[in-house]
Amino acid sequence: FSPTDHKLATCSDDGTVRIWDFLRCHEERILR
Repeated sequence: FSPTDHKLATCSDDGTVRIWDFLRCHEERILR
């Protein structure tokens, strides 16, 4: 969680990191 930007980062077994805006329920970025 980001304490100021309402962001959440998740990761998966394949190494993909996703950045979410959890207030808008929107995926903002995918990092591989």
